[in-house]
Amino acid sequence: MPEASVLESDLQAGAKDLYLLRTRHEQSAQHLAEWEPLLLRTAGTYAATRNQLGRLQHRQADLAGIRKQLQESIQAMEQEFARYQLKYRERLWAAAAGQQLGKLTTCAGHEYREVVIVRVTAVGFEIRHAEGTARVQTQDLEPALWERFQWHQTQASAQLHQERALQEAANPAMAATPPPVTHSGRTLPAPQDDAEVAAKQLQELRGSVWTWTAQVALRRAERNQANQGSRRMQPSVPGSLETWQSRDSRMAAALSHARANLSAAKAELAGVAPQDPCLQMK
Repeated sequence: MPEASVLESDLQAGAKDLYLLRTRHEQSAQHLAEWEPLLLRTAGTYAATRNQLGRLQHRQADLAGIRKQLQESIQAMEQEFARYQLKYRERLWAAAAGQQLGKLTTCAGHEYREVVIVRVTAVGFEIRHAEGTARVQTQDLEPALWERFQWHQTQASAQLHQERALQEAANPAMAATPPPVTHSGRTLPAPQDDAEVAAKQLQELRGSVWTWTAQVALRRAERNQANQGSRRMQPSVPGSLETWQSRDSRMAAALSHARANLSAAKAELAGVAPQDPCLQMK
């Protein structure tokens, strides 16, 4: 009978295991029934998300193409504007020859009387005045003249560098000599002491303030024009693919950039000459 006892014990253990398995099966089935709606919703959301992602990828590709076209259009317009600005300045500078300015006062306070413009260049004025002739550089002139004659400090510096190179090529001895400073139609000796070096530095810092003051005035006028244009019925700038709203945004960024550079230029000047009158310019 021992074999029967062992068999009965095995049957009881099997029945217990079968009960546990049935219990786990029922629990799993219950969990599945509870989770099935959520799984179905999740599957639907996943499919919708994949479809939306596909549409967004196509939209992204379309926007990338539009962005490329706009960048090319902006580049072409900037090149066109640069050519127009160059021709405009050439005509403006040529027409200025012979004009009478009367009195001309530089940023440093030097005054010329009975001034007549002989020639306008990227560097500034060549003039006749009551005491002779003179060359007045852009950094010595007020912002109103900068705006009127469309001067740029980088172009003036490049022109001076080119003139210096030509002079050195014609006279190699000049290569080791600092450039002379012109004032009141006279050529003065090159700076030799710290005071003259400091004066030259001050003149350069003032020139930077004048440059960015003129740029702020120019960008402000351009921003106002774009802002007024955006209020009209015309969607785009005449003769351009750029919208008034786009130009307004671009001019706002340019104005912000010019103001930041003006603040930096004034900070540099204030570090050298805290009471300089150029710091009062806006």
